Amino acid sequence: MDDIHQFSEIDLVSQPNSALHHGIGSGSSQIPDGTVPSWDVLLTRVGSQRDKQAFALLYEHFAPRLKSFLLRLGTDIGVAEEIAQEAMVMVWRRAETYDPRQAGASTWIFTIARNKRIDRIRRDNRPLPDFTDPAFSQDA
Repeated sequence: MDDIHQFSEIDLVSQPNSALHHGIGSGSSQIPDGTVPSWDVLLTRVGSQRDKQAFALLYEHFAPRLKSFLLRLGTDIGVAEEIAQEAMVMVWRRAETYDPRQAGASTWIFTIARNKRIDRIRRDNRPLPDFTDPAFSQDA
């Protein structure tokens, strides 16, 4: 681990899964000893080691911020919560593809949320097929 970062693995596991119990409305961004973690390091740990405590800290910090971001873009509150949840699930699934040389962790995570919102808008605005259209009828 890099000497620049002021937290240890003991700090990360001192309260396992406690961040998951706060729900999406929390947003506390400190580890139990009061230090602010390096999101890049935590995201890298999730990707390389499937570190649940690191993910819990990421979730606790980013989920409410994603929800606020989505609300500012005009998304309904229920949809914003769903998209934030989907984005954080995608963070867990795709964390191994994160490259800190290309973007910061927050940029990477907010981009996932933004793309999830675009996907939702496209899906919701997709026209339904018109089954009365002659193209749907069989030729005799």
